[in-house]
Amino acid sequence: MNGQGPDVCPSEAAIFALIDRSWPPERSEKIGPWRIRADRSGSKRTQAASLDLAGTPTEINQVEIAMRDLGQPCLFQVRSEQQALDAMLSARGYEIVDPCVIYGCPIGQLAPQGGDAHVLTHWPPTQVQRDIWRAGNIHEDWVAIMERSPKPKTSVLSTYGQAPAGTAYLGTHENLAILHALEVLARYRRNRLGRHMVYAAADWGRLRGVTWLYAITTRENIPANRLYAAMGMRIVSGYHYRRLDERITK
Repeated sequence: MNGQGPDVCPSEAAIFALIDRSWPPERSEKIGPWRIRADRSGSKRTQAASLDLAGTPTEINQVEIAMRDLGQPCLFQVRSEQQALDAMLSARGYEIVDPCVIYGCPIGQLAPQGGDAHVLTHWPPTQVQRDIWRAGNIHEDWVAIMERSPKPKTSVLSTYGQAPAGTAYLGTHENLAILHALEVLARYRRNRLGRHMVYAAADWGRLRGVTWLYAITTRENIPANRLYAAMGMRIVSGYHYRRLDERITK
């Protein structure tokens, strides 16, 4: 447990530890204050190098060599408070990619509501859920990331009428939980299925001592931003990636 009250937002370090644990790379290693991630899935979150929150952005050349040796792009995750790192990467020609926001709230404020959806939580995800993710461009390599994350965890399946309609994955670390890969089939959108899945995830977490629930989305994903804001979740942190255009630097 992180020792904080249910209404006190956990630290940045705790939030990013949750993200790393719930969406883990195939392997990782430390180079000084840097975390180097190796992964074949194509997920930026499992390939980007990151700097410890209290670290100094030195040894970038060494980190770039390590990423190239892995056959991966030169890609860094830059967290909201890492302005010095951001400026340094910008000066080296790195471009901003996928600005993301992290929403969070005490899990107690997410009380379920009635509706036409029926929601189940279970692990592992079924083939039907894999098909829903695939329809949303969440491919099998990303499902493999979910599978190798430590327990406790769950998947969420929402039906509309008798038809499978949406799914999501919930990972945990200590007394925190985070939603990933929330996807609703296009023909079932605008039926509040996203809300029902968030409520179901909150219920599952509450029974297991979770005190805060989080979700990540890109800034450009307007429907997801509207969903989390409408549910009373607030932006508690964020990050973006910096990627080097190797065509220019070679």
